[in-house]
Amino acid sequence: MRKINICFLILLLLTGCYGVEEQELTPLAELTIGNPTDVINADLGIELVFDAQVSSANDQTVKYEWAYGTPNPSSSAVYPIKGDLKVISTDPNIRYTFTRVGNYIMRLKIDNGESIVFKFYTLNVNSGLDEGILILNTDDQDHSLLTFIKTRTPEEEEEGAQEIYEDIVGMINPGIEITKGVDLYIANKNSEGNYPDLVVSSADDKGSIISMDPRNFELKKVLKVEELYPGVKCLNFAGFSSSASGRYTMMNGTDGAIYRYDLLTNDVALRTDSRNLGVEKAYYGTFDDDHYHFFYKESVIYAPSYAKIDSTSVANGSSLTDYKIVNMVFRRRGSRELWVITRRKSDNNIVLHKMSSTFTQYAKRLDYAETEPMAMDENSVMITTRRSAQMYYNYDNKVYRWDYASRIPTINSKPAITPPAGEEITTLGRSYDENYLYVGTYNPARSGKKGSLYIYDFATQNLVKSYEGIVDKPVKILYKYRM
Repeated sequence: MRKINICFLILLLLTGCYGVEEQELTPLAELTIGNPTDVINADLGIELVFDAQVSSANDQTVKYEWAYGTPNPSSSAVYPIKGDLKVISTDPNIRYTFTRVGNYIMRLKIDNGESIVFKFYTLNVNSGLDEGILILNTDDQDHSLLTFIKTRTPEEEEEGAQEIYEDIVGMINPGIEITKGVDLYIANKNSEGNYPDLVVSSADDKGSIISMDPRNFELKKVLKVEELYPGVKCLNFAGFSSSASGRYTMMNGTDGAIYRYDLLTNDVALRTDSRNLGVEKAYYGTFDDDHYHFFYKESVIYAPSYAKIDSTSVANGSSLTDYKIVNMVFRRRGSRELWVITRRKSDNNIVLHKMSSTFTQYAKRLDYAETEPMAMDENSVMITTRRSAQMYYNYDNKVYRWDYASRIPTINSKPAITPPAGEEITTLGRSYDENYLYVGTYNPARSGKKGSLYIYDFATQNLVKSYEGIVDKPVKILYKYRM
């Protein structure tokens, strides 16, 4: 028989039972759930093992059914689950790997032949990959990986939880590969203030841009730019841009034009007013929550807004005609300023220019002849931090610190940071809290994986942690913050 609790207060039945002798009834074998929790937390991509600790008062085999579904949003709903259930186990314990993050309701049904018990749990499927360091890296065969170094909790560190995911894209999206990875960008903006996107550009034969949800690395779309604009690939992403009709990341193409990558539709569109500009590089700076985009070639800087390419002053090519741009950097604290490092064509002097306000006018701040070769070139990666009035950059496998309006360090200046011998610096990055500098290196003499990550404290320049031989050649390093 089944355990059914139904109460009817019917006078006629009560009257009919009057005078009937009581009989001894056999109690039903009870089922007890020993695990008191009402919440189950699972990490995306990692097997969940959970035991409800069921005990039965009889010797019959207990039947189990674990199933989950979407919570019923109605506060007046009698049943907590809306729609269909997905059965994931008929064993006493759950052993299951979830592939989608979200909040669900887990239902446990147990049956010992006499009693049936239902237990409902709140099921949280966390990404398990909520924040950490991303390293886009490429091997000698142009095969690229996106490696994720997870920021673990103290409990996870104590348990020895997995920290390094060598190929996070392939793990979450089997069959998706990256060839000739070029750049990496994370956006977290929309009209509601939260539209996450993680994009990876490549120089493969289709100019592919892979878009993922940065919370869990689930694939959104693979956009083949060359199918829309033949011969065009994305060289660099250049920060966030918005208008009343959309949210974009700016980028420059191999054709020298400027493009917008739509973060809502994951499509790309040409800025038609940039078709013949011939820009060679892109740079963007951030100040508070504002992004500033700059595209440049030898002697011209363009500072585009959403509406148009700025064509005044610096942008018309007259202001910097006599100079060759070496590099540029946007201040992270103090004032909103773009500093442009140039060489005068006539005498090769180093000339520093400062742009501010609308970024269409510049002021010459320093003009000097070299006594020793400058320790900076067009390949130096410029890193700023709100923690310091100075900025950091790499040159000749060393990291230097520069104080903007002062002279550029020379090859005989003392570097701020020197990685271990044999390490070639390929890229730099910074932590989300801006306390740490990331130095990506490549060591051709190392066996196995030749790429490494060294983490330094901005304030002291001391080495905090190193990950040696974990990647191929680093191309771009970003911190994936919690969203």
